Formats: sequence, structure tokens, C-alpha cells
Amino acid sequence: MTSLIFSQIVEAQRISIEGFVVDSKTNTKLKEVDIFDKVSGIGTTSNGLGYYKLLLNRGKIELIVSETGYQTLEKAFDLRSDTLIDLQLTLKKDVIEKLQTAGTNNQVEANTTALARFLKPRHR
Repeated sequence: MTSLIFSQIVEAQRISIEGFVVDSKTNTKLKEVDIFDKVSGIGTTSNGLGYYKLLLNRGKIELIVSETGYQTLEKAFDLRSDTLIDLQLTLKKDVIEKLQTAGTNNQVEANTTALARFLKPRHR
């Protein structure tokens, strides 16, 4: 009984951080992006709509956000209350260059949006 009460108290102290992971240029929501807090060791993956949610302890957090073809995002801050934050990922330069060689600048944005949806297959 005591351990059950203790686990409920610990869970009640957790704070949520949630939002969407999006492409910084097109604002396309990105699915299956890895979001990991280095401090707690807790992580998650954005769902099919690009939404993520983590339950973490109050205090310092260091988020690492990564996806193939995108620059890894590192964001550190003090988590004090439930927080809504959208995480923006930027395509790597070599990916942008490949897209640019495939067409004109107008096509690059369309290609970027398509790439954001189908960048890599997942095996889970």
C-alpha cells in the first residue's frame, strides 16, 4: 500500500511538455521523430500527426530531437509547469542541395513537404 501511494505521489509531481514537431520551412508536421530528455533518460516518438508528449520531473531538462535528414535540435531549459512547445526541425544542407538540384526553387518547397512525409521507412 505504501509503495502504491508513493508511486502516485511521484506521478503527480510530473509535469507535461507537449506539442508538435514541424519542418521549419514548410511547417509540415513530422511523424516518428525521436524526442529524448538527456537529464531523465525519458523519451518518446511523435505520432502520425506529429504530436508528442513527455511527463518529466520539474527542473532542468535537455531535449534532443532527431530525425533522419534533419539537423538535430538540442533545447535546454527549466521546466516549471505544464508546457506547450512546438519543436522546429531544419533540413540538413546536403538534403536541401539534393532537392535544389532536382528542380527550381518553387519545386524545392513542394519536394521538402513530400520529403517530410516520406523521408525514411520505419521498422518497429
